[in-house]
Amino acid sequence: MTPKLSSLLSSLLLLCLPASGCAAPQAGESAAPREGLAEALESFWVDADALDSFYDLPDSEVRLERLEAFDAEWRTRLEAMDYDALSVDEAVDWQLLHTRLAYRAALRERGRAQRAGVSELLGFQAALDHLEEARWHLAPIDPSEAAATIAELADEVAAVKQRVRKAAEGASEGASEDASEDGSTEAAAEDAPIELTPAEALRASRWVRSSARTLETWYSHYASFEPAFSWWVAEPHERAKKELDELAKKLREDIAAQRGKDEDPLVGAPIGREALLEDLAGEYLAYSPEELIAIGEAEFRWCEEQLRAAAAELGHGEDWR
Repeated sequence: MTPKLSSLLSSLLLLCLPASGCAAPQAGESAAPREGLAEALESFWVDADALDSFYDLPDSEVRLERLEAFDAEWRTRLEAMDYDALSVDEAVDWQLLHTRLAYRAALRERGRAQRAGVSELLGFQAALDHLEEARWHLAPIDPSEAAATIAELADEVAAVKQRVRKAAEGASEGASEDASEDGSTEAAAEDAPIELTPAEALRASRWVRSSARTLETWYSHYASFEPAFSWWVAEPHERAKKELDELAKKLREDIAAQRGKDEDPLVGAPIGREALLEDLAGEYLAYSPEELIAIGEAEFRWCEEQLRAAAAELGHGEDWR
C-alpha cells in the first residue's frame, strides 16, 4: 500500500469515529464499564492522540469543537459510573481522568481568550483554516478560486504587517491624519497601528509561524498531484508565505525584541492567578501560588543560612560569595 493511500484510509477512518472512541452507556445498559478503568484510560489516550493528530490546526474552532465533543462524551461516561463500586485503583484512575478533562477544558478556554486578545492581528486565519479543513474532508478544489483566496490572504497579511510596523515605529499620528483627510473612521480603523505587548507579540508570532506551516502543508498536498493547481496557486502562495514570514519576524524582533542575542530582554507570559490555580490543579498540587512563593522564599533563606555557615567555617565571616 502506498503512503498516500495509507494516509487517505487513515483519514477516512478518523472521519468515521464518533466523538469518543468509547460511546457513553445507552439506556438500559450497565453504567459500569465492561473493561477496567485502566483499559478505558488507554482507549481515551489512543483516541485523543488520533484526534489531536488529525485536527492539527492549533486553536481552530473546528478542532476545539471536536475535542470538546470528545471530552464531553468521556465526562458523561465517567459520571454514569457507580463510583462507590470502584476499587481503590479504579477510583484513582477515575479521578485522574476527571481532573485531566477539566484541565483540558480550562486550557482551551485560555487559548480562546489569548487569541481573542490579538484577533485584530489574526483575521486572515479563518480563510486559511477553511482551506485546510476542506483538504481534511477530501473536498474537491477549484484552483482558480484557491488562487484568489490565497492572493487575498497575502493582501490581508501585508496590511496587518503595515499596521504592526506603524506600532513599532510609533507612527499613530499618520493614521489619524489620513482619517481626517478622507473623513472615514472605518478607513482609520483599518490603518490604525496594532498595539501589542511584548508577550502578546511573541505569542502572536508563534501563531503566525503556525499559519505559515499550515499554508505549506495545504499547498504541498495539492501541488504534488494537481497540475492546474500549481499553475494557478504558485505565485500567490509564494507571496503569502513571504508575507507571513515577514509578519512573524516583525512581531518577534521589532515588538518583542527577540533577535536571538544575549542582550535580548526576558519576555514573560503572565497568565494571572486563576490560570495559575488551574495549572496547579492540573498537576495535582494542593497549594496556592502564594503558598508556593512562601515555601520558595523560606527554602531560599535556609540555603543562604547554610552558605553563611560554610563561609564562616572557612574563615570568611558571612561573606559567602
